[in-house]
Amino acid sequence: RHSSAGLIMIMPLMLLVLLLLTLSLIMILLLLLLLLQDAGSAEIFKKVDHDYVAAAAAAAKTAGVPYFGLVSAQGANAAIPANDWKLFHGLLYSKTKGLAENAVTSQGFARAAIFRPGMLDRGDKARGIEKIFMPIMGSIRVSDVAKVMIADAEAFKAGKASGTAVFEMKALQQAAAAAGRSPQ
Repeated sequence: RHSSAGLIMIMPLMLLVLLLLTLSLIMILLLLLLLLQDAGSAEIFKKVDHDYVAAAAAAAKTAGVPYFGLVSAQGANAAIPANDWKLFHGLLYSKTKGLAENAVTSQGFARAAIFRPGMLDRGDKARGIEKIFMPIMGSIRVSDVAKVMIADAEAFKAGKASGTAVFEMKALQQAAAAAGRSPQ
């Protein structure tokens, strides 16, 4: 027999989990909207975060550069349905970052390294909203991402890395910790 008292005790816990998940999603969407607001418009954002990246990758490939490292974003996904409506800028952000990744990897570099940090800790340059969300969502120092990028480029130069690699937030934090800095 099942106890209705046990079910009654589980329901508030399930509601709390659902509420926390909903609040987390709302915080992420608000953060993305505020970050995109700095770009000015969807067109300017796409020009800077995709078109310039694609042009730089093509120029590097033409010049015979064998290695290309790109700082992208956690959740980058070129297949995400997005449009230029302000309401959907959070999706536009993820899609544009994913398209930029595709533009780099399609060039066929001997090594294409994609770094997908979550929130970047920019120290004194952090915006107010970033300062609020960093302790909640976790972050990684910009200097730590740079150290991982340099280590990957050095590994490629030493013949220890090739092909395409994607470094997600957890891997970046682990590499930062291994380098002697504890990630936030």
